[in-house]
Amino acid sequence: MESNTEHLSIKATDVENLPATLDYLQVASILGIHYRTVQLFAREGRLPATKIGRAYRFPTDKILELAGITD
Repeated sequence: MESNTEHLSIKATDVENLPATLDYLQVASILGIHYRTVQLFAREGRLPATKIGRAYRFPTDKILELAGITD
């Protein structure tokens, strides 16, 4: 699988430019965990997520709180 480096760092200035929801790759990068762990945690309800079709979307504000980036 190709490495996806576009999501690897979130700077303070980037936080305000993030979309309202994130995909699993973005969440994995922010939390520093494997993307499959993000998918598993979403299925188990351990991460806040909404399933849209076959994909999960994660609320940006909640993920940033979990990561300790925002209050």
